[in-house]
Amino acid sequence: AALAKLYCARTAMEVIDDAIQIMGGLGYTDEARVSRFWRDVRCERIGGGTDEIMIYVAGRQILKDYQNK
Repeated sequence: AALAKLYCARTAMEVIDDAIQIMGGLGYTDEARVSRFWRDVRCERIGGGTDEIMIYVAGRQILKDYQNK
């Protein structure tokens, strides 16, 4: 689950960053919905667990599964 969460958050951020880049300066203003999406995803990446924590959790679970076999 941690790897899926990490992948989704990173992919969403990449897509939103591309959308802001395409829209130029307008994409960064409050008038564009994409700026709201960027703030929401950024907060989710921090609040839901940082990338480093997600990698740690996934690694710990993979190691536990490997040791049990």
